[in-house]
Amino acid sequence: MIPTWLISSQPPLKQWLALLARMVVGAFVAAAIVTLLNFPNDPAAWSVVAVVVVIGYNAGASTVAGINRMQGSIVGCLTGGITQMLLGGRLWLPFVAAIAVGLSVWFCRLLRVGAGFRLGGALAGFFIFVPGDEEWATVGWRLAATVLGIGVGMLVMLLWPARADRSVRLGIAEPIRDCVEVVDGSIARWLGESEPADLAATVKRLQTGTSSVAAALTERAHERAGAWQPSTYSTMITDLNDAMLTARRLHKVAAHETSDSLHTNLKDPFGVAVTQCRVLALQVADVLDSGVGVDRSALLDAAERVTMTPIEIQSALEQMRAEHLTLGATAEELQRLFAIALLLGHWSESVSALARDLATT
Repeated sequence: MIPTWLISSQPPLKQWLALLARMVVGAFVAAAIVTLLNFPNDPAAWSVVAVVVVIGYNAGASTVAGINRMQGSIVGCLTGGITQMLLGGRLWLPFVAAIAVGLSVWFCRLLRVGAGFRLGGALAGFFIFVPGDEEWATVGWRLAATVLGIGVGMLVMLLWPARADRSVRLGIAEPIRDCVEVVDGSIARWLGESEPADLAATVKRLQTGTSSVAAALTERAHERAGAWQPSTYSTMITDLNDAMLTARRLHKVAAHETSDSLHTNLKDPFGVAVTQCRVLALQVADVLDSGVGVDRSALLDAAERVTMTPIEIQSALEQMRAEHLTLGATAEELQRLFAIALLLGHWSESVSALARDLATT
């Protein structure tokens, strides 16, 4: 059994398969080019390594990473070559390699190379172990193959782009739909009705949180175009976390007990509240899916109506108490009822906040 902290969240299968296809195509093109150009086999392999390193889930971040790694490759080769010329044969080889790597990483920082410092350090270290008579030729081939592979990877991402904006939008929309399913199913179970067969799997998806979409949002910062600004998505992720936590808590609390009877008096008002929240939440998810602008006025009006849900639930509870319907209830049933009412109020606030996030930015 693998501990959960060792398991990282995975992107949707469709997105992962698209990444796999880009890597396969990029590796084939790079390998074909270095083969046709008669690159030596050892340096030629670096073209495939570079392609796999550069190609990512989104075009913006991959392009930036490609440029950074080109810069890092040049810095690494020059640093390794000069270090070998000055210190080779004068110091023990491991010391020379360590100095070359350290200097390369340091120069990358000074030149603001970014993520390319790792590849620069690797090339600088490899340079030290190349035989003296062939060092400049071999490293020159490696640099050429690496830059070629980076260029191929960037070209694949530009011709076959995967926009981070879409990944973020879908990464928010899908958990919203999962929350709707969990809330609806939990309330249905509490009312003694049937719940979806795969509700447990949906709850498990909510437990993974928003780490994957947060990572996509970081890459979204490298892209200029998008349906909404990164700040909007950031605010939505915060509200989505609240919604996911509320849905999970509701699923835990809303158990059906055959001895309970209060829920029969609250089926209509609670059902109306759940329906209003469902309609608005799915509307938000659909807007995110499409990436098309929304009627802000209509969305704000719908959000305003949903904000009345806690008041309506409270009124229903007050009416039930005024009619003395709670006299025969057990403390456990009352506690469960008030917890569900409170969580439904939180759910409506989260849904309303998500709608306002889209409508006000």
